[in-house]
Amino acid sequence: MLKSLLFLKFGLFIIFIFIVMETNIDKSWSNVDVRNNMSFLQQHVSFFDINKDGVIYPWESFAGSCALGYSNFFSVVLTINFHGVFSYATLPGWIPSLLFPIYVANIHKDKHGSDTGNYDYDGMFVQMNFDNLVTRYANTEPDKLTLGELWKMTEEHKVIFDFVGWIVTKVEFGLLYFLAKDEDGFLSREAFYQFYDGTLFYNIAMKHNEGKLNRN
Repeated sequence: MLKSLLFLKFGLFIIFIFIVMETNIDKSWSNVDVRNNMSFLQQHVSFFDINKDGVIYPWESFAGSCALGYSNFFSVVLTINFHGVFSYATLPGWIPSLLFPIYVANIHKDKHGSDTGNYDYDGMFVQMNFDNLVTRYANTEPDKLTLGELWKMTEEHKVIFDFVGWIVTKVEFGLLYFLAKDEDGFLSREAFYQFYDGTLFYNIAMKHNEGKLNRN
């Protein structure tokens, strides 16, 4: 049963890939105001809502992942896991959707255990928690975090028996580090903050696009 569901999800996603190849999706993320009456958690994911209709579909997550510089294969992997894990809790009803949409307005329902506590249960940003985290774990350089310090942070925020939360948190911060680290291997406080308010993804997408243009 599980294998059949996984193959179904994969098959649907392959169809989505062909759709996105044939559809002219607007990727002008640089001109979008992500602070338009949104909570921080909604801003955090709104980058992937390309047409800004309040619903993130797998093909949008795929396009957004590619815009961040990930390969097509890795973008497929990220999208399948992102929508497979986070879609259902955000749905407006109890009936599952084979399109695996993520409703931005309900993204607070995806708040998981073993996280940093930088979002509250309404998806609002808790500045005090963020400041305390940076102060506590940025021991190598002030206001900068190493991969080891991020790992320690996730280890010390584990909730007992919360296996899903452990994995999700590790993956989130691992991806964040390798996406946003500077040339010295540090994650800056600014980039860390931008990760929470959603602007980090827009900035990286713009830089990646500029790099592609310069290479051409």
